[in-house]
Amino acid sequence: MTTLVFDVHSSIHFQDVRMAMIRIPEVIQKIREVQDLLDADGIQMDLSNFMASDNTHFLKNYRKKEFAGVVIQLGLYDRYKKVQGFPQSLIGVSNSISAVRVLSMEISLEELVRESFRKNSPHKTEEGTAGIPVLTGIQIPKYSLYQRNREGEYLPLGDEKVDLARFLDVLSKDTSIYEVGVASMGFRGTIEDDLHLSWFWDQLGQEPAAQAN
Repeated sequence: MTTLVFDVHSSIHFQDVRMAMIRIPEVIQKIREVQDLLDADGIQMDLSNFMASDNTHFLKNYRKKEFAGVVIQLGLYDRYKKVQGFPQSLIGVSNSISAVRVLSMEISLEELVRESFRKNSPHKTEEGTAGIPVLTGIQIPKYSLYQRNREGEYLPLGDEKVDLARFLDVLSKDTSIYEVGVASMGFRGTIEDDLHLSWFWDQLGQEPAAQAN
């Protein structure tokens, strides 16, 4: 059984990694698809330019940074599915915006955009202050396991977990785990296992193993 893990990767904090990721055809396609939705909703954001921006600008925009990371992950999932087929299960954040909530059809791509850039109600809440656009659910992430059924749907299985490392340690006994993108938690990354993306590492001037720590 194969499980894909969608975690918030610090690797996208580096401009050279982002520049390499947005050259991947499926990521390009996903950016274009999401850009159309942003434009339709009147949201002033050039997604490609933001992803290619310098680290100072990218990192200071928390809301946009998290959103951009989800879009990249959705593109990388499309790439994995094209090359390797459907994974049997997914793990990702279930209490905020995330790729797995889209892939499990809990929310649509359109709803992801609107949820990411919505405004709070006139009253102060735990998530922010009145009238200030916020990233939905900036809080301690909770992770859920989603398993694919015979109809091809990814359905949540079991309770949400806060300790992702322990969660993965238990699961690794029964499944092959791959991190979506670049490895950072001791498992292999989907980019590393894609023979057609060898140029990715050449662009970074690194070997795949140098990223897996």
